[in-house]
Amino acid sequence: MIEKFKDVEINGRQFRIYPPSARDGSWIVGVACAQRIYDPDNYERAQGIMFGACRHLIEVNGAKIEQLLYNRKESRWLIPELEGDIATVDALYDDAVDFCLGPTLERRLKKVLDAQKLAEQSTTIQ
Repeated sequence: MIEKFKDVEINGRQFRIYPPSARDGSWIVGVACAQRIYDPDNYERAQGIMFGACRHLIEVNGAKIEQLLYNRKESRWLIPELEGDIATVDALYDDAVDFCLGPTLERRLKKVLDAQKLAEQSTTIQ
């Protein structure tokens, strides 16, 4: 069964991670496998996609309430304290990628690496 979301605690804050759309997730996987994820524009877009799918959880009268975390269209945090909290932001991005894209990314990277090995072997044989 596919999990619809995952709750995580990072540096004392509660977050809920939802998967991005299939189209956005596929784009991130494709860029990562082509080794273009660290292009600044691609990385910023990937972060925006992942953070746009996450929510900050706050407790109100014993109930967990979701609070929007990031505005993708404006590329800005809706929780100002996160703007300078590198440790929390980095950990949240890693958790979101692992939860949402981990298995697909691993499968795709294996295919890429297998194809590279095959190409190297055929070059060596010639």
